[in-house]
Amino acid sequence: SGQDGIYQITFTAKFVANSNGRFGAWCDVIVNDQVVADSQREYNGNSRTESSTHTVVLLHKLREGDKVHVMFNKDGSSFIHSDDDHDVHFTVRKVSELPENV
Repeated sequence: SGQDGIYQITFTAKFVANSNGRFGAWCDVIVNDQVVADSQREYNGNSRTESSTHTVVLLHKLREGDKVHVMFNKDGSSFIHSDDDHDVHFTVRKVSELPENV
């Protein structure tokens, strides 16, 4: 069960942006219905695809019952890459209690 506190939320993924899209690949870290962080790989080159690994790290107050998730978005043929190299990680880890006055 969830506990109120300050949490470290992380998301790591290898984004692959394709030349047939304008905005590439991006993700939003969402708490309840609010975007609290995002990361994006746009296409900027001369090859068919470009890739890079991105990590988002944030500290966020969570209360019991809060929902935390990552929403992947893309255009064209862009994607998140994952295979036996374990390219995608999502963690939510409590790092402290909430201060008394919060």
